[in-house]
Amino acid sequence: MGEGVLSDLDALLLRRRGWTARPPRGEHVVALASGGLDSTVAMAWCAEELGATVHPLFVRRAARATPFEEAALDRVVVSLRGRYGERIASPLKIEAEIPPLDLKPCFAGRAATLGHPMRDASLQNLAVQQAVALQGSRGLAIRTIITGAIADDPFPHTSLVSLRAETLLVCLDTDDWDWQITSPFVDPLLGPPRRKSQLVRWAAERELPLADTRTCVGDGPRPDGTCAECRWRRAAFLEAGLDDPAVAP
Repeated sequence: MGEGVLSDLDALLLRRRGWTARPPRGEHVVALASGGLDSTVAMAWCAEELGATVHPLFVRRAARATPFEEAALDRVVVSLRGRYGERIASPLKIEAEIPPLDLKPCFAGRAATLGHPMRDASLQNLAVQQAVALQGSRGLAIRTIITGAIADDPFPHTSLVSLRAETLLVCLDTDDWDWQITSPFVDPLLGPPRRKSQLVRWAAERELPLADTRTCVGDGPRPDGTCAECRWRRAAFLEAGLDDPAVAP
């Protein structure tokens, strides 16, 4: 079913604007940045492989790990700017409960397999608003929103189908068909799909600051090692044949 929907969405975009997705080479992009491994590598990849100028967006979404994620992002940005210079812009940080705390307890039964409903779409919509604001304040014509979705991410909202559907929604909402919501790690038109272990290897080869990234969703300053995110990260490093520098020996 997903492949059929993707074909329909791609055909619609191709018919309407002549392309489905394209690498934003040398352009300005907004990237959703959590301080985590995937979004950190996505920012570095855009700066290095595409020569793009990346405008990170961090959303203080009232999650337990938010303060630790924000601290991780601050460390990561300092390191990436040391490597890529002005191609990594200062992050914008905004407050938004996603999902609203009053509703979050109702999602406990589905969070592990489906995630929180419309969480990523809500974050992507905020990134679109940042892009429009940057055009108004600085004259930057940003039409690409970058996410850190990866090929082996288990949630449906990180699939290429979901990213294409969000692209279509933004194009319709803004009456502007140049938008794309995408990830360089799941969209074959930007590059070959990549698993988390491949991101680990790519980052390690460049000595990117993986030790500074925060993956754990727990409420402590150190990764608890028990959440699903910690387990996925551990498996990725094992698959890559590398030790995780963020985990104390």
